[in-house]
Amino acid sequence: MGFAAMSTAAITSLTFRVVRVRSFDALTQLSTAWNRLAGDVPFRRWEWCSAWWKHCSRHDDELFVLLVLDGDDSIVGIAPWYLRNTIGAGRSLCFLGHDTEPTDLSLLAVPGLERTIAVRIAAWLCCEGAGHWDLLLLDGVNADDEACSRLADALQARWHTVGRRPQCQSLAAALPRRFDRWTSQLAEVDRELVEQVDREYIATGRAVLRTAICSDDVRRGLDLLQKLATSEGRASRPPGRVASEAFHQSAARQFLSIGLLHLQWTELDGQPIAAEYGFVGDDTIYVYHHTWAAGAGGPVATLHSVLALRRAVTEGYRHLLVRGTTAVPVLRTHAATRPLLHYYCAARSWGAHCYLASWRAQQLAVRACQRLLRALRRQ
Repeated sequence: MGFAAMSTAAITSLTFRVVRVRSFDALTQLSTAWNRLAGDVPFRRWEWCSAWWKHCSRHDDELFVLLVLDGDDSIVGIAPWYLRNTIGAGRSLCFLGHDTEPTDLSLLAVPGLERTIAVRIAAWLCCEGAGHWDLLLLDGVNADDEACSRLADALQARWHTVGRRPQCQSLAAALPRRFDRWTSQLAEVDRELVEQVDREYIATGRAVLRTAICSDDVRRGLDLLQKLATSEGRASRPPGRVASEAFHQSAARQFLSIGLLHLQWTELDGQPIAAEYGFVGDDTIYVYHHTWAAGAGGPVATLHSVLALRRAVTEGYRHLLVRGTTAVPVLRTHAATRPLLHYYCAARSWGAHCYLASWRAQQLAVRACQRLLRALRRQ
């Protein structure tokens, strides 16, 4: 950010004040304003964040939600954070729900005020909030996210140590208005596979796509997702290091109640073979977790994607965001990768920089272990 732009945002931000909220009950009363600022991104919504706090937070975690108020005391921005105290990273500020590995996390702000909100929050962290935190660790952020980028720039301008490192990627695809336009652009071998799936499984009625429309369906769909994922030693749960079954059941039911749940599974000859779990926002489907039965290959592995994509196009959705990557050709061919970033910042203290060095060493060790495990699996 240029000096002039930073100065303009800093001057404008002086008209706003920041208030920290520590009480979950107080935040519950602000859920409408929270969701208004969260927009169409499900992982920023109150339903996701509140379910995570109830089921996944530790007993010593502290809410560190910052509200940015204008002159009329209207909420124009929110930093949806909590504080976790650990031996290796000290008092770390993180996004609510960050360790469930979502995407598109960011500061919440009135459209057009992202830069101003970020600069005001940075000023609060350096002044009123100084001494209450050691590290700021923000992951799951899109590389083109303006709010977090401006926050990092503002902290760096105030002589804080700031860094960015690449994280996992997600896939983004624009959906056509007709499914046949999608398949017409596939490679010949992939198009023949889709036609085979349509002819042998869909047209004959052997394959059926089910959608969760009630609480019992939510329980069944998530159970199927876990069973398929655990087959032949796969991950025993949807993404996230601490994500509990109770968390996903709670979040899914809340999203179902407001019509934003996307939970589907495919049955072939009456047996489930694939499932996907996610959410919808405006004209976009966010696929959070998807899997298919172990050993399924060729047409069967593509079957669910064809059914799900066809329904999405029919229902008028125009964008598809998939967490991670997928090897299913009908998805991969039209999708572009969306890089995610992990921002980190140390407070201006000797202790905070010691914690930053410790955290970096931990991250290097984790990545080394992950590479070793991948190498062992390939053998």
